[in-house]
Amino acid sequence: MAQLSANPWGELDELLALAPLPNVYVTLCGAPVLCDRQYPFDDIWPNIHRLLAAFGIGRVMWASDVGRFQGRIGRGNKFEVAHAPYPGKHHYADALYSILHTTQLSASEKEEFLGGTARRLTGWSPCVAGAGQGLDVTTRSLREL
Repeated sequence: MAQLSANPWGELDELLALAPLPNVYVTLCGAPVLCDRQYPFDDIWPNIHRLLAAFGIGRVMWASDVGRFQGRIGRGNKFEVAHAPYPGKHHYADALYSILHTTQLSASEKEEFLGGTARRLTGWSPCVAGAGQGLDVTTRSLREL
């Protein structure tokens, strides 16, 4: 999203129209950017539920976009307003914890959303610690975080 919008979800219907296409997956990144409230960003859930109802949890994945976002305006810009408090401003931990600690998704939905879908889609299988490929921290239960 390049600019502030009066309705940041204004194009959601266009995205939902793609749901019948089985090869279309959605990465949901920077969702707090689309909020009018601070953490835990509760006002995003009606639209996320619409997205999940259309695509199913198995075709939606979380993407932090931490390198780009710190709210609607962007993290690394030089505008003074970007450094003051405003709706949707967040950090990586805020975005992650808003998913981990929500009651809007079940534990299995969280696991699917936060990595299961991406692993299945890419065919990625976490390595096993001690197998010479490094330590796999992705197998930690979300309940431990």
